Amino acid sequence: MLSRVYNLRLALNNECSLNPDLTKVKSNERKIYDSENRYKALPPEIRDKFLTCLNHTFLKPLCFCMMLAGLRIGETLALQWKDIDFENKNIKVERAITVVPKFDSNGKVIERKTVISDTKTTCSKRVVPMPDILINSLKEYYELQKEKSSQYNFNFVDKESFVFCNNDGEIRSYGGTKKIFYTFLKSHNLNKYHIRFHTLRHTFSNTLFEVDQNPIVL
Repeated sequence: MLSRVYNLRLALNNECSLNPDLTKVKSNERKIYDSENRYKALPPEIRDKFLTCLNHTFLKPLCFCMMLAGLRIGETLALQWKDIDFENKNIKVERAITVVPKFDSNGKVIERKTVISDTKTTCSKRVVPMPDILINSLKEYYELQKEKSSQYNFNFVDKESFVFCNNDGEIRSYGGTKKIFYTFLKSHNLNKYHIRFHTLRHTFSNTLFEVDQNPIVL
């Protein structure tokens, strides 16, 4: 039977061949909160273990967006359902989250607020293809969010709703999401591998290199 890692490579190679024409370049540029660029990709044997354990309700589709579409964590948390195009199998990346500090009169940080901002660089605004594995995961999550809407009296699947929002419909913070992620890793004895969100984005690019995707396109 094919391993999960091999299936991952196959999906990215056959269904997610990157096309340079899909990239939409915008003119404005800014810096965004991002402290995880130093982390490298997961080796194949760790990928298999990680994917086997990844059955968390919202962490699974969230991690898949980074691992199978190459999104940054800030871009993933800022996704709205209008950005997910199931019919054309792509995701539109147009925004990200950032953390804005609030200072007191002495210059001490008293609060950090999560806000919607522009993407990290001019080339970060883009349209990226989704493999079927990611599509199926997001569709499954969509149905769960749809069922939850009546319970919380909020439309979690409205086109303007954040895909990975909190139960009150507000955008999920980076810090809160990271805490849930680290708890998940610890509960499955995966914390010893030092997996971070940006590790998943690096894993996406490495997987594409492994199936001989064009480095220039990548």
